Amino acid sequence: NGLGVVRHIDFYDEYMDFSTSPTDAKDKYDAVTLIPVLENYYARHFNFKYIYFLGDACFNALGIPTCPNNPTLDMKFDGITREKGRSDRIKYLCPKSKKCRINGRTAYNLTCDNPCTTSKCGRVVQVSVNSDYRLNTAIPRNTQQWQDLYKIRTVCERAIKTLVA
Repeated sequence: NGLGVVRHIDFYDEYMDFSTSPTDAKDKYDAVTLIPVLENYYARHFNFKYIYFLGDACFNALGIPTCPNNPTLDMKFDGITREKGRSDRIKYLCPKSKKCRINGRTAYNLTCDNPCTTSKCGRVVQVSVNSDYRLNTAIPRNTQQWQDLYKIRTVCERAIKTLVA
């Protein structure tokens, strides 16, 4: 946990091919083992409630979708979509779209010369948080809140290092 107290150790029992480089193997198997390990953890520690999960590797840049017409433009974080019976989704808006209020209603001003969609607000991408916990975080990586939470992770890394040292 964020205090550096080791709560659970789990070993993945399936065959893993480590004939590639250590980095490639880590990237491949970290993603495969994460969900089963988390499921085991929560099954054994069902009384613990956590708000955030922070992983440590295999992040693609900032994990933010980009404009299909210009991949150098990151889409803009627009909050979390929560609906009953569906997994939470991270919502991103076109980088050339500006959200505004007109007569108490949400409206959009799209300033793109070559829009990739006919939508008035431009492209909207909603990514399920459950599709890849390591990449799709409920807190965008380029925010101060992410940076503050990520500092806590170093406490966990030090605790883990004492186990393998």
